[in-house]
Amino acid sequence: MMCDLKAQAEALVLFANNIDGLLTYALRPSNVFGSGDKQFVPSLVNLAKSGWAKI
Repeated sequence: MMCDLKAQAEALVLFANNIDGLLTYALRPSNVFGSGDKQFVPSLVNLAKSGWAKI
């Protein structure tokens, strides 16, 4: 799943923290979407269909 891949990538970034002076952190924005998204894009589509959004 996509969330597993994101977790693996985050773990790699955090593992690299402070190696040879490299400082890293993981930022988790709440509105990231992509293939397989079941929340963000569908809610935008429903909003557009409802007529409440001017998009």
